Amino acid sequence: MPASSLLNATRDEARVNELLARVAEKLGHVPPAYHTLATSQSYLNDTLYNLKKMIAEGELDLHTKHLIAVAAASIAGSASLVETRILEAQNDGVGDDAIGEAITVAASTTQYNTFYKFQSLAGSGFEEFKPGYKLSVYLRPNVLMLRQVELIAAMISVINNCSSCVKGHIAKCRELGTTPQQIEEGLRVAALIAGVGAFTRID
Repeated sequence: MPASSLLNATRDEARVNELLARVAEKLGHVPPAYHTLATSQSYLNDTLYNLKKMIAEGELDLHTKHLIAVAAASIAGSASLVETRILEAQNDGVGDDAIGEAITVAASTTQYNTFYKFQSLAGSGFEEFKPGYKLSVYLRPNVLMLRQVELIAAMISVINNCSSCVKGHIAKCRELGTTPQQIEEGLRVAALIAGVGAFTRID
């Protein structure tokens, strides 16, 4: 039996429709990812609350939070979630070039994360291995500020479980003036989207 059918069995249709109507009012329609989330009334309700709180409130600027969310969605393995996060970012005024570059940062960071995780997992004897990639988005981003690039890279490294990468990107974030509060807020967004990504893959 599909997991989605088990979740559907316990939901209040009227309440779910009310929640989805709020999404449609904001975005003009209900993106596919929200239909998947709606298989669990409680998770849909919590996600809408958490998105509003984590993205709209705090010290870190709204656009950077949206870019972290798009980047995290892009590595979550859920096309519907990527589509939804892009739509919500655009709805709040984030430009397509910035969105595209955030996705590029996520992909580039994942390459490095995979390489350096091998060194961590394999133990001694591989310290001389070098990735050798040309990844210019870290040095010369076209649209994003370097502090945005580094914060996105740090959050993607957390999701990808590369401890050395997290430490390096966080150190760079601090050098560029990102505060601990802003890092914490970025982490909340990334963790939330990682969880939503796991849920949307059940459909």
